[in-house]
Amino acid sequence: LHPGVGLAQGTAVELLLTLQFVLCVLASYDERRDGRLGSVPLAVGLSLTLGQLFGVYYTGASMNPARAFAPAVITRNFANHW
Repeated sequence: LHPGVGLAQGTAVELLLTLQFVLCVLASYDERRDGRLGSVPLAVGLSLTLGQLFGVYYTGASMNPARAFAPAVITRNFANHW
């Protein structure tokens, strides 16, 4: 966590980042989508990039507990690994 970000604020940021990414993936791969709105991989990639750019300053922007666990194990640093 960034020094100015509290535990509840960090949790809220990660929750919102994960929510926006999951909603983008679900909306992009929906069967009812007609495909005229652009590329699905591009939409998902841009959503992930947006989440990373926004959240990396505050929490490191893991947006995925599995992705955050491996670096914590390798570095043996579980501070703020809630």
